[in-house]
Amino acid sequence: KKIGQGAYGLICAATDRANGDTVAVKKIANAFEDAIDCKRMLREMRLLQHFKHENVLCLKDIMMPNGGRIQDWKDVYLVTRLFDTNLHRVIYSGHALTDAHIQYILWQIFRALRYLHAAGVVHRDMKPTNLLLNRDCELALADFGLARYMPQEPEDAPGKPGEGRAGLLTKYVVTRWYR
Repeated sequence: KKIGQGAYGLICAATDRANGDTVAVKKIANAFEDAIDCKRMLREMRLLQHFKHENVLCLKDIMMPNGGRIQDWKDVYLVTRLFDTNLHRVIYSGHALTDAHIQYILWQIFRALRYLHAAGVVHRDMKPTNLLLNRDCELALADFGLARYMPQEPEDAPGKPGEGRAGLLTKYVVTRWYR
């Protein structure tokens, strides 16, 4: 069942035949046609497979193309945990959030960011659509296509104070929430 679509893929709910769990499958069509998009997909896959935190989406599986032949591999299918909605839909749904809901959501966002930053990862695409929620108000941060690994610098590193490695990153980020 189709549940959403982003700039780089279609997301569907599916049933895992091996264990009966309902999962999310993100189809990235023609994943190898554009070098920049391919790098983003690879970055997201590598990060998602290493994350092990309840507030950060993790990769369960990567599905092979039908027949399993590498020559037929044009689309990539990423399998993750399925969430009911995202924060954008909740905000615009008209349902009032209590102070307790808002505090719990913020606490989970901060936990996710603390985990990422401790690992040296900067998300760079924080927005309500990338904050997944389920009915119990459990949250997971998703979409790591723009994320970057930026390990902590020693305080005595050469260069301009305060610039660090951040000066090497793209200044323009496409997402409107950042602009």
